[in-house]
Amino acid sequence: LGASPQFGPDHDYSTANVSFTYDASANDKLLGTITATGLKPGMTYQVKFIGKPTCAYGASGNDAASEYIGYKGRWTCLNCSCSGAGCNRTDAQYETNEAKADADPAKECIAGYLVWDYITADNSGAVVKSIETDDSYHVLWCSGGTCGQSNNSQLVIQNPYPICAESDVNGQIERFSCGGLTLDNGIYGLTLVLTEESFHQSSYGTWTDVMSTDIGFEIE
Repeated sequence: LGASPQFGPDHDYSTANVSFTYDASANDKLLGTITATGLKPGMTYQVKFIGKPTCAYGASGNDAASEYIGYKGRWTCLNCSCSGAGCNRTDAQYETNEAKADADPAKECIAGYLVWDYITADNSGAVVKSIETDDSYHVLWCSGGTCGQSNNSQLVIQNPYPICAESDVNGQIERFSCGGLTLDNGIYGLTLVLTEESFHQSSYGTWTDVMSTDIGFEIE
């Protein structure tokens, strides 16, 4: 909704309707179904969590949950003058900032984030897909649907933007092995985000977060 720069032409996400229905969790994973209408036709979206550290959210934040997913995925600086990959931080950078006194003005506010699944809209912008926290992805590619591959051999360049058939989308692993992600036991208070996947086609736009909502769950 008002997100920029979008991948390809601008889309009015205020007309989209996306819901996530919880299924019973098992084996330290979150399972559920995404049902959506009004998304960008043919667009693939990363499904990811972003942490809500108290340095940005105050009393409504959840430092433990942000840290849980950061060590499973990646880190981003929330209060830095940066964009895209320039906001990324390493485990060591996160730990260095957490060790600083809260009053230190040089302290960065770093949140964990985790790309854990993806969806692809049909030609009408609709999706129904079961998803689960099975993988820690770096980014998505269009390599024929095999987890861990990192090429765009199946990407189709067509107007108004490049697309990847749903069966050809796959994730490049960030941590663990394919299917090897499990979540730590605990109470999770996070932001659930849909990010347009640009498949490294920068001339059409970059990875842009277009929809988000708060999500809470417990892994026992």
